[in-house]
Amino acid sequence: LSVAGERIGTLCLIDPKTRQLDDAQIKNLKDFALLAEAYISMRGQTAQINQLQKVLGSEQRRAMLDPLTQTWNRLGLSRLYESWKAAEEKGRVSIGIAYCDLDHFKSVNDRYGHAVGDQILQGAAKALGGALRDGDLLARFGGEEFVALIKLESVLEIQRIGERLRAAVENATELMLPQTISIGTAVLDNSESFEQALHRADQAMYQAKRNGRNRVVSAAPFPNRDAMLAVSADQQT
Repeated sequence: LSVAGERIGTLCLIDPKTRQLDDAQIKNLKDFALLAEAYISMRGQTAQINQLQKVLGSEQRRAMLDPLTQTWNRLGLSRLYESWKAAEEKGRVSIGIAYCDLDHFKSVNDRYGHAVGDQILQGAAKALGGALRDGDLLARFGGEEFVALIKLESVLEIQRIGERLRAAVENATELMLPQTISIGTAVLDNSESFEQALHRADQAMYQAKRNGRNRVVSAAPFPNRDAMLAVSADQQT
């Protein structure tokens, strides 16, 4: 069993008699393993929902969830980010952003129809959510775009986590069709707003598209205000 890219244990079948599993039984065992992994991954999402239940009504919560993928929507992510940021400021934990966009998704809808496209979106959301750790946040921003907010113990983690998200979609067995994803990452700077960091991650994602898709590109650090003023002063002189 693997959760968030880490192997956490083994799902076993035990019988007093020695036997050989056939292909159908092996597939069933793999399906049970995927189900177990999904339940474990859902714990983080459930904890977030329980936290919201304390401060929001049911109608407000529904307005913050994407009905197709059951991930957060843009409003939900923004609302959770505010409370999350306030809590994380006390712990000196950096916040990373992964802006994800499914590759060539329009052609899936055009060729196979929106029903298949919806199943691809649901499968991609499951794969991305399974590659995140408990407490990280995943939102669908509309269309084929997803955004993940990630707690980082080190800013160097963001590229590795981005690669894990990319591989999770590429190797997802629950997708009806082969699918890849392009990802842009950014680490939130204390001097920038959430929207500014999101924009940097979005621009990095477009660079991943231009570089050939199915890859992760990290955004350059947010420019320090003092450094920008110094550069401006040098240019004037």
